[in-house]
Amino acid sequence: HIELLDDLGDIKKNNFDLVIISTPPRHHLLYVKMCVAQKLPFFCEFNLLTDQTREIAKITKQSKVLGIPSNTEIYDSDICRLKKYISSNFSGYFIFHFGQNMYDWHPWQKPGEHFIFSTRTDGIREMLRSELPWMTKIFGKIKNIKTDKKRFLKHNFKVPDVGFVKLEFASGVFGIMIIDLISPEAIKRLSVVSALQTVYWDYGNNILEINKKGKKKIVVN
Repeated sequence: HIELLDDLGDIKKNNFDLVIISTPPRHHLLYVKMCVAQKLPFFCEFNLLTDQTREIAKITKQSKVLGIPSNTEIYDSDICRLKKYISSNFSGYFIFHFGQNMYDWHPWQKPGEHFIFSTRTDGIREMLRSELPWMTKIFGKIKNIKTDKKRFLKHNFKVPDVGFVKLEFASGVFGIMIIDLISPEAIKRLSVVSALQTVYWDYGNNILEINKKGKKKIVVN
């Protein structure tokens, strides 16, 4: 049973333990302020608006209210396995492809209604924000990042639908990311290459392979 409130001012009266904020990014700050005013701990989906993110962090810190930002991917079981098999002194490169057609996101909404069709919260920003935290968990701090965005689909929205990202980490690792909003197939694949081993991860097909000089180890399949 899920209880519905007609007035968000009644949040405190119902003795909630935690508020989960899963609205479009443009509304996050409003609801964070309400939680802070009521001294209610909250979980908030990650925000794609730089100015709001800074304000949320500032008022949460000042109020000392527990605010938990979404970093779901870094706790994913596959990411934890990757961390296990890619050593901290890894020397090499990786290629990562993450794709899903933009019209398959929230198909119950009309094109343009979902926030990924907005220039400030487009799908490439959303996917980068989702994936970069786990990459820093595995490969370390990002030293340099360069992005080239293109639009291949014919639509009237002023947003790119493919991003090509070059990453350089302080550890010396180099990476190429393809962020793809045109693929009819949902894709999430990673190839990691060093002189000692290769690691191949295919999230959609539940595959994680480790290859060391001709010896293949299938961790998940």
